[in-house]
Amino acid sequence: MLVDSRALSRVSPRLKEIVARNQKDTKDGGDWTIELPDDDAVPFTVLLNMIHTRFEKVPAKVSLKKLYGACILTSKYEMTQVLRPVAERWFKAVGTSTGDYGLFFKKAYIAWELGFSEELSDMVGHVVLNCSLDLDDQLVIGENKERLCDFEGFQRIPILDCITEHRELALETCWYKSQKLGEQVLYSSVKGRMCGASHSREEMCLMLGKMLSKAGEEGILDLFHFGGSLDVFRSSDLDLKTLEHKISLVADYIDLCGWCPAVLETVEEVRQQLRRAADPLYLSHLRALQIQAAKVRMIPGVSDKEDDDEE
Repeated sequence: MLVDSRALSRVSPRLKEIVARNQKDTKDGGDWTIELPDDDAVPFTVLLNMIHTRFEKVPAKVSLKKLYGACILTSKYEMTQVLRPVAERWFKAVGTSTGDYGLFFKKAYIAWELGFSEELSDMVGHVVLNCSLDLDDQLVIGENKERLCDFEGFQRIPILDCITEHRELALETCWYKSQKLGEQVLYSSVKGRMCGASHSREEMCLMLGKMLSKAGEEGILDLFHFGGSLDVFRSSDLDLKTLEHKISLVADYIDLCGWCPAVLETVEEVRQQLRRAADPLYLSHLRALQIQAAKVRMIPGVSDKEDDDEE
């Protein structure tokens, strides 16, 4: 493709270096060639048309694959701002599906590169709530239990630590709250009192038996069984969304009066922790996203403030 080396140098410091290294002296100022065999030619052509303001050749929308390829290139050559005229329109035209996590994580990377913080937070939150561990203690997701670390798009975003941490915090909350409820039910089976209402010892023993029976039926007996191990529970192959549902089933099954404070408190605190887990991005992520967003001018950002300071 015929391009202007000066235009390339203006938009990208990396391309400027490449141009400087490869430029040849020609007496007549003629054409010369730079080869970039490692780059995908299709999205690169779209970017070059934008760099040279050939907007009649720029599509109104692109496929997820093409936008993903473009974002890889803008990141590689430090020229995200090239996508400024089309970033929001192209991003919103690309759908999100959890049926194919390969595509899902590619869109997550696009959101990262273009600074769409809300969309990325929602997507990462979905991962936190729906991932689980395989037999090798690797995080997996989807019906086929595919490892997160194997997805190309996932590898490009620094989010593994926040996913792991929020998942473990939620598991700890589920553990401690369920253990606390189990201890209360056991203690009440002796005292015959669980909430504001007075229950007979027989009723409380029934409640204890129902709790252990239902927990065993749902495969989460270790959560309510006295003397269980948190370390063992951490290796559970359940995802958080399924775990919360199972805890709720146990709570509903054992609630004798329908408004037992201990039961309601357990369920509510578990749900609150899962809501926090669904918004897992660190402040460092949000700052990085703000910088990216400022490059494509979707929101006022760091670059704008720096420009104001210079004036």
